[in-house]
Amino acid sequence: MTCGLGIDAFHIARRALSVTAIDIDSRCAEAVNMNARALGLDNVEGVCADSTEWLRLTDRKFDVIFIDPARRGRDGRRLFALADCSPNVVELLPLLRQRAARVIIKASPMLDISRMRAELGVDADIIVYGESNECKELTAVIPGAGLTRVIDGERPEFSFLPENETSAEIRFAEPEEGQWLHEPSSAMLKSGAFRLMSERFGLSALAPDTHLYVGNSPAESFPGEIRPIVKAVEWSKRAGRELGCDAADIAVRNFVMSAEELRKRLGIRRGGDGNVRIIGVRSRLRKLLLLLGAPRRTAEVL
Repeated sequence: MTCGLGIDAFHIARRALSVTAIDIDSRCAEAVNMNARALGLDNVEGVCADSTEWLRLTDRKFDVIFIDPARRGRDGRRLFALADCSPNVVELLPLLRQRAARVIIKASPMLDISRMRAELGVDADIIVYGESNECKELTAVIPGAGLTRVIDGERPEFSFLPENETSAEIRFAEPEEGQWLHEPSSAMLKSGAFRLMSERFGLSALAPDTHLYVGNSPAESFPGEIRPIVKAVEWSKRAGRELGCDAADIAVRNFVMSAEELRKRLGIRRGGDGNVRIIGVRSRLRKLLLLLGAPRRTAEVL
């Protein structure tokens, strides 16, 4: 449904017996048929129709309905709630489930996962797709097992139920020199598994809202970046001198100022090869600057 130029439909067609791709724009439907022929995909049929009305009128049953609702309003404004997109998949869901054994909904990575689950039902699997430390998209699969699944590049999949996160025991600790700082990927942060990352990987969080973790050694298969803590300095006017660093990448997490403001306050140049990083953080007890060494590669951790 709402197939656009058919890119998703063509991917699906390589693993399906037949695909009906529907779009209300006649140019899109024509392009789907033309491109399908050019790609040698004779199992794709492009149909020009209002996909919602077409589905209401047909008596056909499908193995899967895949829908990528339009995420922009008529004024070009970005839409982030499923109920605001066109078609309204929340309103349409009973019909979708009546017509197909499985429903797959492609959604904006800006959507709130808890809200998605509330709108789509507790049996929906919510899949968070990440690549190159960027959350690319969210996908809902209905029916599922109620899981949140993180599929992030070549990293092992991370899956959990909402109640797993609620009941997980989280530990807290102050970061120390010689420890390893674990920074979750964007996809993991999107998943909201903040307590579980502490429990499953045996790590301690710096603070409830900082979402950084420390351990005495690199955690195997951790879904994110791992760097050694070279220095841990309490934030003050003298902190820059104590770090003894002229150039570095700078970041902040739950800190008292932006990364750019911190750079100016420290008088540290941009540059380096990415192996040296300074991150301003707030732990439960203090505001700190951490000087980090080169990231540990996954192969080295394993």
